[in-house]
Amino acid sequence: MSENSEKATEQAEDRTVEQTEEKTAEQAETKATEQTETKATEQTEKTEKKAAKQVKKTGNIAKEILSYLEWGLLVISFGLVIYAFICTARGKAVTVFGYSLLHVVTGSMEPTISTGDYVIVRREEIPDLKKDDIVAYYTKDPEIYGSLVIHRIHEITEDGKYITKGDANLVADALPVEPNQVLGRYSRRAFIFNWIASFAEPRKLLLLMVVIPIFLISIFEVGTLTKLIKIKRTLIGNRKIETREETIERLKKEAVEAYLAGEKESNEQGEENKKEG
Repeated sequence: MSENSEKATEQAEDRTVEQTEEKTAEQAETKATEQTETKATEQTEKTEKKAAKQVKKTGNIAKEILSYLEWGLLVISFGLVIYAFICTARGKAVTVFGYSLLHVVTGSMEPTISTGDYVIVRREEIPDLKKDDIVAYYTKDPEIYGSLVIHRIHEITEDGKYITKGDANLVADALPVEPNQVLGRYSRRAFIFNWIASFAEPRKLLLLMVVIPIFLISIFEVGTLTKLIKIKRTLIGNRKIETREETIERLKKEAVEAYLAGEKESNEQGEENKKEG
């Protein structure tokens, strides 16, 4: 009886210990879950705030850079247009990459080229020029010496000189044009400059100076906003942000592993103490 009683007591004690351990493990897991949920919420909020701050900072920098670039290009373009108008008003050609901009001030080439037209002249090799080509050249006429003239090649002499004539003129020009006087061959009208020049009328000038700049600025702002949205999407896409659920699961797993490791170490320590006892 005594042995059975002792065995039953030991079994009861073992069950009690197991129940206590299970209860302790459940309490530890519950506490760990609460802690992990709190930590996960805090970490998620911090991560989201940090990511939002970084995106906002990057977006502000990008927006500022793009704004400077856009305004810089606008100012440079406006300056080049003003420079072109000033040069052509003085009878000079503005040449860029082999193309020259000229302003026609007479009607000698009507109706092909009208008075006041801005035209583009392309630099050509002398052998490529032929009869009926329209060319721009520096005249040697004493009355307008050194001025640019745009006339059609009426004839090419045996010694390689050009006899020119305006389409609206009844007779050819008196002085032949030598190859070294030729600036280039007429290519086309400069429609943009002709359009801008048409705004010399007060109402059109108001439209040019007020409405069009506002419209261009609006386009630039829309472009800037689009670029910022693309940058934000790129940053979020490249950076993987851990969700709240993923954070909770990870911290819960870490807490349970830490608890089990502690229990294991405690049990091992208890067994060593028993052996020593």
